[in-house]
Amino acid sequence: MEEISLEELCGTYSNLNETSVANFKLYGQGITVSIVGLFGLIGNTLAILTIASMRNVTLFYKLLVALAIFDVLFILTGGLFIVQTAFKFEFPWYNLLFPSIIYPVAGISMTGSTYSCLAIAAERYLGICHPNRNPCYRKFRFYVIGIFLACLAIDLPRFFEVQSIMEDGEAVGVEYSPLRTNGTFILAYVMWYRLLTTIALPFALMLFFNIKVFSYYKQNNLQSHSSQEKTLLTIFCCINSTFFICHLPRVVLNIYEFFLHQRSHYCQSTFDVPFVPPPWMFIMTSIEKVLLIINASANFIYYCFSGREFRNRFCRIVCCDFTNLFRRCRYVDSPGVVGGGTFHTVVMAYTPNDRRESSIDSQTVFMDVAGFKSDFEMTTLA
Repeated sequence: MEEISLEELCGTYSNLNETSVANFKLYGQGITVSIVGLFGLIGNTLAILTIASMRNVTLFYKLLVALAIFDVLFILTGGLFIVQTAFKFEFPWYNLLFPSIIYPVAGISMTGSTYSCLAIAAERYLGICHPNRNPCYRKFRFYVIGIFLACLAIDLPRFFEVQSIMEDGEAVGVEYSPLRTNGTFILAYVMWYRLLTTIALPFALMLFFNIKVFSYYKQNNLQSHSSQEKTLLTIFCCINSTFFICHLPRVVLNIYEFFLHQRSHYCQSTFDVPFVPPPWMFIMTSIEKVLLIINASANFIYYCFSGREFRNRFCRIVCCDFTNLFRRCRYVDSPGVVGGGTFHTVVMAYTPNDRRESSIDSQTVFMDVAGFKSDFEMTTLA
């Protein structure tokens, strides 16, 4: 049997082209995330304001607002972490806020974004495949409570994983806490628990809901449905497709790391040397983070497909035309008689420049650091 050398088994930094990796991080990760993240912050904020000003804000749109809020939080915290690893800036305030705010909120916001996408998929599934089911259970507050509990159950330990390095009362760096370096914690929580709750479970459920929705439309002619239903289907498909594409590298890397965890543990315990991932993983890790920011920044673009009202209000916010933005329509109660019974017709009266259609509903490892990837990422933070 051919003997495997220590370098082949555990890897070595000498195999890496450090200049290429550094340049890719600087331009491909730091600058790209800064530009895309700024675009996403502005877009998601405008989308939240637009939906808040709309009439008939249905459950679907409320879930879009929840998704946009989590995306904003992820761009602010996760994006800041990504940019810091690229530009390697060091500020006391960053080192002080990283363990208690930046690191845990980045994980919580990514989990919230993932489960918000899952909630949107579940709502579309219930609204399309089970429209007659008791609507009392399809309330926005129930979805929000479920998302909040999922974030709490999955990411609460992140508040205790990292700590600041203090010298003379000033935060000069960050490091893993004793909890995060515990082998049992790494295996049970970082490897198994997070793999199941942030990847396996949400991806399996979203795949199930998507298959059911598309099966329904395949069996029932899509052309027979209303234009609003087609619009919601377009948004649903775009959000889900972007989520799957942008999160795929994260899934692949985490599964790959899961199988390499035993080798990492063997190198550390037997030879007392850290396991160095293959060179391609350094590049793929940067690509993974960029795609997560793109996913958080691109969703608001799809909202523009949701109808003329959204586009009109979105343009007014961009043009700072707040005078007519929150104008309410006047309701004229017009009685009439049909078949001997009285009915009331509600007429929406607009000014000539305010005529539009109403939107009526017919019914996203960031920070998934695990095992050895955590080790080489955190070396840039200490």
